[in-house]
Amino acid sequence: MMFKTVFNRILNIFSVVAGILVALMMIEVSVDVVMRYFLNRPIPWTIEFTQYAMIFILYLGAAWVLRDEGHVVMDIVLIRMGGKPRKLTNGITSALAAIVCGIVTLYGIGKNIDYARTGYVFGDVLNIPAFSLQFIVPLGMLLLTIQFARRAYGYLSKPGVS
Repeated sequence: MMFKTVFNRILNIFSVVAGILVALMMIEVSVDVVMRYFLNRPIPWTIEFTQYAMIFILYLGAAWVLRDEGHVVMDIVLIRMGGKPRKLTNGITSALAAIVCGIVTLYGIGKNIDYARTGYVFGDVLNIPAFSLQFIVPLGMLLLTIQFARRAYGYLSKPGVS
């Protein structure tokens, strides 16, 4: 029970951070438009910041959205299924998704280690070390792995209940 509470708090905090990034992106792009067209002095790092922020928003919010069943689903087939087959299908697809997300997590960790070892840098203006930006990929995928596993367990632990 403690893990569930802590994990849910982490998801909630990350979703707030993602929301703050959306607001910062909106402000930054708006200021850049004003600076560019009225003062002829654009902010040089706007595009890079926006690109990085979008990646962070995706990985910070994905597991939170999944927890709240907010992802788009093709439920045309699921609607026609009864309770037990629907739960079984959702459980199996969630388990498969957890496996895929786990594989991507491991790959992302390896890639980040390579970035740290080689000193690879992203960007033309900001020149940020790649590992300091790309750590969000394995972190976000780890959260998705855990959330898909929780979801699969929820569906498969009592498959007879609809």
